Amino acid sequence: MWKAINDHVDFQNKFVIDIGSGYCDIAMMAVDAGAHTVVCIEKAEHVYNKNLKRLEYGTYSLNINLINADAEKILYGTASTFDMDIAICTSVLAYLKNPTMMLAWMSKHAKLSIIETQYIGDGPGNNKMGIFDDEAMKFMLKTFTLWNGKNGIRKIGETKIGIRPGTRSIWLCKRKGGAR
Repeated sequence: MWKAINDHVDFQNKFVIDIGSGYCDIAMMAVDAGAHTVVCIEKAEHVYNKNLKRLEYGTYSLNINLINADAEKILYGTASTFDMDIAICTSVLAYLKNPTMMLAWMSKHAKLSIIETQYIGDGPGNNKMGIFDDEAMKFMLKTFTLWNGKNGIRKIGETKIGIRPGTRSIWLCKRKGGAR
């Protein structure tokens, strides 16, 4: 997944938010690629606590800020002044109460967004979006967001997760005038 992302995104001196950051692997790679600051929001307390220990003494602690919270609860009420260069949301949409609202939030507050999509039948998420394939996801990205124009929404890669049956698509979405 990282290769597909890094081949298409310039992280140099960027402010990044990682929604549902898991164990901060992508956040650390973004810092290695030059990101100035990465804010990681992780709801699972045991994962957050492991991240605290993992980042406590390393150089990443200077660039990665951890927040143990439900991203939907803290982001949707955020003032429009909270903008970032890049928003990352990998395999999280299927677990959210309102995934279309998260997509709309990302398109409004980030110049560029990276989304890994978990489709129905691939994993335990509730997948309220009812997305079965890439065409349906692209339609959803166009319908509920500010991403548009030529190359505003494009698939940049796929991931295969262990023994799960399908692949997950990685999408790069830009606002008009957004970053590379």
